[in-house]
Amino acid sequence: MSTYELRITPPQLPRTLRGRGASPITRDVLTEQLTDAVISELVENGYRDYRLRLELARESHVDALNEVLTVVQRLGYAEINGTISEWTSRTVETAVAGAFGGGGTAALTSRDVWISTIFGFAGMVLGAIVGSELRRVEKVYRVQLTASGWQFAEVPREQWSPRPVPQPA
Repeated sequence: MSTYELRITPPQLPRTLRGRGASPITRDVLTEQLTDAVISELVENGYRDYRLRLELARESHVDALNEVLTVVQRLGYAEINGTISEWTSRTVETAVAGAFGGGGTAALTSRDVWISTIFGFAGMVLGAIVGSELRRVEKVYRVQLTASGWQFAEVPREQWSPRPVPQPA
């Protein structure tokens, strides 16, 4: 799953004429046309400039961006740019931590191999369940639509802005 934080603007015209031919973008229009999209933010910044934050699961970022672009072009918008955050779940690391935590605690208190094994397995299962709900950012890209197509630039980890972790739907 990826989070797309996009700025959507109408064609570049003088500020006084900007957005006159563009229809308003609404959550209803987007969710109707973007199947399984989870929209967490849609804000109009003025002059029909929108800030959109949504989660989409597609084969590639190009597929997702083309799908969003097609929808907003029908409404009269021409430009999209922003960032993409790729998320991964923390299932494996929390399962391992749970196994060591449960098994280690049982080993210290009971000194019985079977009890340690049972508690280690229970800790692993509990850790996997908790970890499947936790996510972390793996990569962040800046994206811009140009005449030659989508341009992607990976953002170095030290330049990532802090963002709230979106919860799975």
